[in-house]
Amino acid sequence: MEITYHQDQQIIHIRNQKISYVIEIVDGKYPMHRYFGKSIRKGAVGK
Repeated sequence: MEITYHQDQQIIHIRNQKISYVIEIVDGKYPMHRYFGKSIRKGAVGK
């Protein structure tokens, strides 16, 4: 499992070989679900 935090866009990407879970922090405090599903390749989130 890999966890990546994109500080500039406040995005957390949790992934393994099969799935990705992407959460965005809105207004610096509210977690918002953005994506759950087939694994997104490393580096494709937060661009």
